[in-house]
Amino acid sequence: MLPPNREGSAVSNDKGWKLGNNYKDRQTDMWAPIEIDGSFDNEQMKIFWRAGFRGGMPDESKMAGMQKSATSFFLPLIEKLRDRGGDMVFIRMPGREDYEDNAEKAEYRSRVWEPMIETLDVVSIHSMDHPDLSSKLEIPEWSHLSRKSQDSWSSIIFDYVEPEYEKRRNKTIYEIMEVEAPSR
Repeated sequence: MLPPNREGSAVSNDKGWKLGNNYKDRQTDMWAPIEIDGSFDNEQMKIFWRAGFRGGMPDESKMAGMQKSATSFFLPLIEKLRDRGGDMVFIRMPGREDYEDNAEKAEYRSRVWEPMIETLDVVSIHSMDHPDLSSKLEIPEWSHLSRKSQDSWSSIIFDYVEPEYEKRRNKTIYEIMEVEAPSR
């Protein structure tokens, strides 16, 4: 039996299909049947993605609207976080096959991601720049990590956050936090 959805969380299976299980602590795991390559559920998710690609490439105004919408959404959250002494790191998760091909054709990175990152002045990691963050992971339906790969991802991502943070902020994370860096 699954736990009930957290108040305010999106219900992902109210239309007869399901991508994952959402937990109160915001942990989300991919639903096991989708992780099986070639299974009915796996193929249904790929059909879902392909249907979204059929509309053709978004024009310049639609991409600009996507960038503006994302920036408008995140800016007040980031300002609130910074007012409390925090900072933000944006991570573009890895994709595969048709999903990633579509993002490249749409020039999503140069038309949405990069302008958003610059406008928000956030540290960012684009996983496709780092083969270890994209090639060794299971991405069964082209867009989300398998449960097994979540653990692998979590164990390696911080090694990429530290240098990107220092490059963008000219300070280490530990200098910002005013704590001593752990010895490794």
